[in-house]
Amino acid sequence: METRTYPITDDALALTVQSLDELALRRETEASAFALLQTREGTRLAEARLEQAHAVRQLSGFYLHL
Repeated sequence: METRTYPITDDALALTVQSLDELALRRETEASAFALLQTREGTRLAEARLEQAHAVRQLSGFYLHL
């Protein structure tokens, strides 16, 4: 993978990380709500939201450690 360098201000970086963390929390909350349905579809949707939350948290961690 090629490494590229882009200028980003500390404020923009902090806002990006904060926004990604909030999105991950929203996905986790949605997963919880879907799990409460106690149906196959609810379980499937809950698992999908948790996978999305995990991916967003990884992305947040990437930006946090730039």
